[in-house]
Amino acid sequence: MTAPRFLASSALRLAAVFAVIFALGGALMFTAFYWSVASYANASIRDDLRTETRILLSDGGAENPAILARRVASRIQAADALKYLVLDAEGRVLAGGLAARPTVAGFSEITAPAPPDGRETSDELATIEVLVTQLPRGSLVVGKSTYAIHELREWMGLLTIWGVIGMTVLAAIGGLASGAVLARRLDRVNAATARIMQGHLSDRMPPIGLGTEFETLRQNLNRMLDRLEASMEAIRHVSSDIAHDLRTPLNRLRHRLEHARANLTTVEAFQATVDLSLTELDQTLDIFAALLRIAQIEAGAGRSGFGPIDAGQMMQRVFEAYQPVAEQAGHVLEFRTETGAIITGDEDLLVQMVSNLVENAIVHSPAPAHIGLGARIEDDRVILAVRDNGPGIPSADLSKVTQRFYRLDHSRGSPGSGLGLALVAAIAALHDARLSLQSGEPGLVASIGFERATTESLVA
Repeated sequence: MTAPRFLASSALRLAAVFAVIFALGGALMFTAFYWSVASYANASIRDDLRTETRILLSDGGAENPAILARRVASRIQAADALKYLVLDAEGRVLAGGLAARPTVAGFSEITAPAPPDGRETSDELATIEVLVTQLPRGSLVVGKSTYAIHELREWMGLLTIWGVIGMTVLAAIGGLASGAVLARRLDRVNAATARIMQGHLSDRMPPIGLGTEFETLRQNLNRMLDRLEASMEAIRHVSSDIAHDLRTPLNRLRHRLEHARANLTTVEAFQATVDLSLTELDQTLDIFAALLRIAQIEAGAGRSGFGPIDAGQMMQRVFEAYQPVAEQAGHVLEFRTETGAIITGDEDLLVQMVSNLVENAIVHSPAPAHIGLGARIEDDRVILAVRDNGPGIPSADLSKVTQRFYRLDHSRGSPGSGLGLALVAAIAALHDARLSLQSGEPGLVASIGFERATTESLVA
């Protein structure tokens, strides 16, 4: 990574953010610790002074200065931690070695030379916390040096400074390391993105790691790429189908027109050729429209119109529309459904899907044929089915008839372009439904399974 890129990278920004946060947090933590320890030490000294004063003044010490002086003398010989001063009513020193003579009752501070450090004497002045108690016949001063507290404060001050510096450095290092890991992971994503932009549409985003949020992002990106690849594949199929399967009718139309120009001499013959050519052009335009419709559906168009649908009512619409057509062709069309068969989807597309299945059964079944359609509930799924007792589809061709322009040998003489079942498969896939084509022995059973929705969603 070059210097300008590093200075503008998220790794450096992340390290700076971590350093600032930890510096502020460390400063607050060590400062609180510093003041807590210092306050505790000061409170401990004052407690010692109060306790020592109570001991000295007990059992007549407060009323008799002589008794108090003797106690102070004995305490001085026993311990050096505390300093004493006993004064009579005229201010004369009766006992103790404090040079200063504070007169204000209560706690106060005086200064005195600092204790020697080892063998060396010190010119520094130390602060002594004193407690002055006024007595009926004089006063008592008890003091304790705060030199140790000042030393502790200096040590804690250095600890605070170096602690904050250490936490800041560690935070910066941690931020740089985390940023570097993130940068490497994103470099892999950028490399995969570059390959996809170069035309490798089958490539997918590699695992990013760093938590469920990034994994969710990767999965969403890969699903988006799946949809993009499906759209591009649909366009490729449309282009290929147009190039291969529409070449024949267009060539036939061209030959017919060339023949008419070279051989026909009457107006009536020209008009008949033009009418036939227009009919074939209309059929070709219908094929183009069907191909584009399939491509749009395979690309995901139409999901915005999804909503709850009563499958029974939708199938009844198809039944009522095709019952006269079936009777005219000499067939029997029956309908049955179950209540509560609610699904989610685009009703117009689903009507077109079922209509294609019914039309195939009417066109390709010799009269009289029995055709049934309906909706039923199996577990948590709704099954839409169209059944006929016609010639059916050979088992070897069941997996191929949903391909564009695929036609069975016995149906090549009948009207159609071989796109009906391809459109059915595309609409089923758009609805995440499962299309199943099975032999009815005789005939064909086409069933589409949907996830069942709730009745409340239909009311809403």
